[in-house]
Amino acid sequence: MQTGKLLSASLVALALLVSACSLANTQRRDDSFTVSGPPRLEGAVAVSHVMVHGATTDQVRIQATLRYARETSYRTTQSGNVIRIQVDTATGLTSSAGQPAVEIVATVPHATELDLQSSTGDIYVDELQGRIVLTTSGGSLQLSDCQGQIELNNQTGSTQCRRSEGDFVMRSAAGSVLLNDVQGTFNVETESGDIDAQGVFAGGQEHLLLSQSGAVEVSIAGRPDLSVRARSETGLVRCILAMREQSITDRECSGILGSGSGTLDIRTVTGRVTVK
Repeated sequence: MQTGKLLSASLVALALLVSACSLANTQRRDDSFTVSGPPRLEGAVAVSHVMVHGATTDQVRIQATLRYARETSYRTTQSGNVIRIQVDTATGLTSSAGQPAVEIVATVPHATELDLQSSTGDIYVDELQGRIVLTTSGGSLQLSDCQGQIELNNQTGSTQCRRSEGDFVMRSAAGSVLLNDVQGTFNVETESGDIDAQGVFAGGQEHLLLSQSGAVEVSIAGRPDLSVRARSETGLVRCILAMREQSITDRECSGILGSGSGTLDIRTVTGRVTVK
């Protein structure tokens, strides 16, 4: 019995020691930068969870939590209206969704140009207007309530865009792509991920949704003015949409909506296609 008590006490002491060491290795940073015009926020970050919020402000504020401060090199710099975040971590340092090794929250003016690259980690952006470029090799990308030229590049994680408007260029290797309540022009390509797009496709423009082995589901909203063609080499194609000059087979459907001034080209190799 005495041995059991000693063991329990030792485990509690060890847990407290580990917790204390972890807290001692945690560092918080809070940096603010004044800009004279629309800023540009750049970042190259490793093992980080990044959130960027647009707000009514004339400053760029960057708050960071470094949970492994001794193993992390963190820098913020300013050159004119360009603010840059640089995060490098020790080899082998890992992260989790609940406890990312580095957590960054940036509050910026609504009219901010953004170019962020993450080697491992999620990026979330909302309420920005301008050119937005997000790249990650091992996390998710989430964008909401944004306007502008939008470029999203992802290797293995999911990519989501909601309530946004602009010119969209999206590339994903193994992750899915979700577009919900969006409008503009779209050039979306995945290798094995699914594409689920719901929104307004601008008339008079060219739109491409392409997946090698993923499924593609498209819901066309608004008053479309498009020439539509959907194809799959080996998958089933379903068209639940009334169009002029409509042609439907198991592998392809086509037709015209409105005057057909724009084009919507949907293609897969092995995936199924649904248009509605």
